[in-house]
This record gives sequence, C-alpha cells and structure tokens, in this order.
Amino acid sequence: MKHSLWFTIAAVALSLLTAACGQRADYSSQDFRLAQAVRDRFGASQDTKGATSRIRVEAKDGTVTLTGTADTTADQSLAEQVARSTSGVKNVVNQVTVNVPVLPVPDEPFEEQKVRAEAGSNGESVGASSEDARIYQAVRRQLVRHESTPKRAIFVDVEDGDVTLRGMIFTTVARDEAVAAALKVDGVKAVRDRLVINSLIP
Repeated sequence: MKHSLWFTIAAVALSLLTAACGQRADYSSQDFRLAQAVRDRFGASQDTKGATSRIRVEAKDGTVTLTGTADTTADQSLAEQVARSTSGVKNVVNQVTVNVPVLPVPDEPFEEQKVRAEAGSNGESVGASSEDARIYQAVRRQLVRHESTPKRAIFVDVEDGDVTLRGMIFTTVARDEAVAAALKVDGVKAVRDRLVINSLIP
C-alpha cells in the first residue's frame, strides 16, 4: 500500500514535470523560430546582410530585441525596420550601438582657396578658419563615399566646426547616411540636420 502510494505520487510528479517541460520547449521553440525569421530576413540580400552582420537577435513573447553594433545610424534603422516588418513580430527593442570611427581631416591635397571657391559656387558657406575649410572638404569626401547619399543634392555649411546639412533628398536612409558621414570627420563638433525628405522625387 505504502509502495503503491509513493509510486502514484512519483508518477503524478513526473507527469507534471514532463508537461511543464513540454510547455517550456514549445514556448522557446516559438521564440527561436521568430528570431530565426528575423535573421533570415537580415540575410536575404547583400544590402541587409552587410548592414546587419554584427547584430544579434533575440525574441520573447513576440518582442524582438536587437543588440550588437552597426557602422551607421542608417544600418541601425534598417535593422529595426526589417525586424518590425517580419511576420509575428509585435514589438522591437533596438539596443544596437553605432560605431562612428573618427577619420582624420585630409591634409593632402588641400588648397584652401580652391575649397572656398568650390563651396561658393555651390551656394555653400565655410567659416573664416582654415580648419573649417578642411572640415568642409572632408565632409564632402565622406558624402561621396556613400552611394545612398545624393552628392550634389546635399549642401554643406561649416562654421566653427559645426556642420549644417541641407537640401532635398529621397529617403530617411539617405539622411541618416549623410549625418553619419559628417560625424565621422575629425574636428566636427555637431551636425545640424536641415535635410528635407521628398519621396516624390523620381
């Protein structure tokens, strides 16, 4: 009788434990599948794959948490947009940090009068110091490096190390790329975003 009672208690406990483990496994499996779906979307094209290669994805109850690093704020934003558009995702917590390496202001070739003439012909302004002229040249070069930023549609003004970006562009990605490009230049104190997004431009 005593053995039978202990056997019954043990069987019930084992049954409850198995059921609980089974529920946890299903729950974890659902989270895993959602996180994997986001990772799959990240790797779907070379653009997103390159932008999200150092971003980690975790899921819990439909909430996706992104951690890791990205090269630009545009990549950080792209990762969040892709995650939000993934089926089953209810919310996204974006904890991705942006690496903004400081690049030296180019010294060669630097011809101050030529730089000022270029800025003037484009309707841009450069402060009185040689440093402002070098920063202007460096920001221009950074913008040229990014395919998503329309080079001559973005105007650059520099005054005492403060950079103002203005003009009309096509997307938020282009805006974020332009701001990130300017922030990479050594000597830049702040970047003022005065860019206007017009998605109707062909």
